[in-house]
Amino acid sequence: PDNSDYNGMLAAAQKRVGLIVRGGRNEAEADPPQACIAFSVPPARRDDFNAQDWVRLDPPVPGAAVTRQKDEICVAGLPSGRSTDVILRAGLPGEGGMSLTHEATLAVAMPDRAPAIIVDSSLFVLPRGQAPALNVTTVNLSSLTLRLMRLSERSTVAFLRDNRLGSAIESYAGDQIADTLGNVVWEGTADVPNWQRNVPAHIALPIPDALLHAGPGLYALQLGAGDGTPDVNGATQMILRTDLAPTVWRGADGLTVQLRGYADAQVRPGVKLQLLAHNNDVLAEATSDGDGVARFAKALLRGDGPLAPAVLHAFAPDGDFAALQLDTASFDLSDRGVTGSAQPGPLDAYVWLDRGIYRPGETVQVMAMLRDAAGQPVDFPARVTIRRPNGVVFLQANPARQADASIYLPVQLSAGAPAGMWQVEVRADPDAPPVGTAEFRVDAFVPDRMAVDIGPVLPLLIPGQTAALPVTARFLYGAPGANLSGDANLTIEVDPAPFPALAGWRIGLADEAFAPDHRDLQMADTDAQGRTSVPLRLDDVPDTTRPLKADIQVEVNDPSGHAARATAVVPIRGRNPFIAIKPAFEDGSVDAGAEAAFDVVAVQPDGTRMAMPAQV
Repeated sequence: PDNSDYNGMLAAAQKRVGLIVRGGRNEAEADPPQACIAFSVPPARRDDFNAQDWVRLDPPVPGAAVTRQKDEICVAGLPSGRSTDVILRAGLPGEGGMSLTHEATLAVAMPDRAPAIIVDSSLFVLPRGQAPALNVTTVNLSSLTLRLMRLSERSTVAFLRDNRLGSAIESYAGDQIADTLGNVVWEGTADVPNWQRNVPAHIALPIPDALLHAGPGLYALQLGAGDGTPDVNGATQMILRTDLAPTVWRGADGLTVQLRGYADAQVRPGVKLQLLAHNNDVLAEATSDGDGVARFAKALLRGDGPLAPAVLHAFAPDGDFAALQLDTASFDLSDRGVTGSAQPGPLDAYVWLDRGIYRPGETVQVMAMLRDAAGQPVDFPARVTIRRPNGVVFLQANPARQADASIYLPVQLSAGAPAGMWQVEVRADPDAPPVGTAEFRVDAFVPDRMAVDIGPVLPLLIPGQTAALPVTARFLYGAPGANLSGDANLTIEVDPAPFPALAGWRIGLADEAFAPDHRDLQMADTDAQGRTSVPLRLDDVPDTTRPLKADIQVEVNDPSGHAARATAVVPIRGRNPFIAIKPAFEDGSVDAGAEAAFDVVAVQPDGTRMAMPAQV
């Protein structure tokens, strides 16, 4: 391997032979089905390489998409149950200067799609005011068998012990309902309208009237092949037909439940609630009040194992029924930037200061309000501790309580107070964690004596075009900032929210990496009126599928050398349109066997929607 002569001979032989097709693989169950072709070396990694320029299909397949996926060329949209010749044109470029020396033809036989029944298990609540129908997707099945089973309210605990509502129900679990947990209330068949081989059929099945008259409980609709197709995995759709929408909060005082209606969102008073353990014991009962609220004591939540609370059952006076699992993950907003404050405990101190930064020798005004868990004023001997940036205690005091259990403590900083972040702690017990905290910064800062304004801000930056950004400087006492120097810089970043009308949509390739591009800008000194401008011209914008923005920062130096700053954000838009995708599901995942739906739009660089031929 270290012989340069041999390596040269090997490279020459490889170039003579050229690019070699090593094989292919079919993904018959992909939607749409696709075939991928591997080569001896990867296809050329160039910006101008378009895989569709080097592939031809015989017979032609309208709507087929030819793309490069890593080191393979994939053809999506090939018809199932048919053979298609994938013809690779001679000259197809590869890495290392190699190319396909002659035309290559691959006969791709795409098999029939496997018969399947797909339900959306996440949609298990069927409000009473909504038309009783179930969305089902089938593949290569012309008929279905249906079996509707009812689990009584007492048997739901045993079922939910091993199965979670909203998750896919395995076939054995569906059989267990019929064998041991539920009773069959209706059986029937349904034909798939407009059935076509290898084409997914989306149908809305009407729910039989037996669901309306069989009593309260949880229902399961078991679906199977009705046309004699063998070895088809059935599907089970759980159905909770109710108008009761319970919301549960778990807090220091126990469990709080509020009942509302799906139809009108109004509170539901007089609803009987049962708190059930894993062993099906009724731990407690309660009835919702005029606000639709009921409460369960905290002691009921301390059970372990079979006595741990598992399910909450709700019974309305009109016979309506709802069930809510208590051991599933709660709806958490922390990943959406809404974490809220931590639970304070029995005592809480809200601490605030008159400002956030001080110079050595100044006085810090520390104020706090003392409250209990219910938010009421509580009088206790609070100890206030002030800590230096290194954690050493600077001051401890027990200030007198003011009106409404508030405290006030002026803290005089020394002339040699160290710079950095100082901590304020309020404690009810010297040996316990603080019940309230705050922090402030000590620094020898110089307040701004001058204001810098940017504007009017440009609506867009277009690569290749020159623009100017006006800048005005003035002293805070009114005089213009004349004949002053300054600096400006620009950072090109991904614009996370380029178009207000497309909030929640995703634009660009998900796996595309982009590093911010920082550039220094030239800015002339201000004139006699304190005015200048920053010339902007972007000739080499990074190549990316995502919208970009320019974060511009301008600094103007006052006569003492202290800089006053201003910032502006300008969108960067080229001439190419964007494709925006919005998933019709949450958390970036779907259950196995469920449909993953997406909304797709094409927009012009200014955000207006446009028509565009698309391939998925």
